[in-house]
Amino acid sequence: MSQHSRQELLATVTPRYHTAKGKEQERILDEFVASTGYHRKYAIALLNHPRKKAGDRLKRGRTAHYTPAVQRALILCWHATNGICSKRLVPYLASIGCRVRAPW
Repeated sequence: MSQHSRQELLATVTPRYHTAKGKEQERILDEFVASTGYHRKYAIALLNHPRKKAGDRLKRGRTAHYTPAVQRALILCWHATNGICSKRLVPYLASIGCRVRAPW
């Protein structure tokens, strides 16, 4: 099944999926997974949060904790210490005068 066909199927199945309850919703999901070949959890995510445009992707992951400038500085320090883990990198940063809060 082509990507365009999957998007068309998603557009037609989504309204039915939202109006259905219980076993009917499960049956619609089973049919959608069987026709598209998507993983069940991914199909649920698509049906619950449909994309606005064809190129949109599902939003995943965490937001950035540090700004790009701070990230570059941390990467530079990480390379200077031969790639040690963050738990061991934090005391090193404190010894050179950086005030970095440990994320854990």
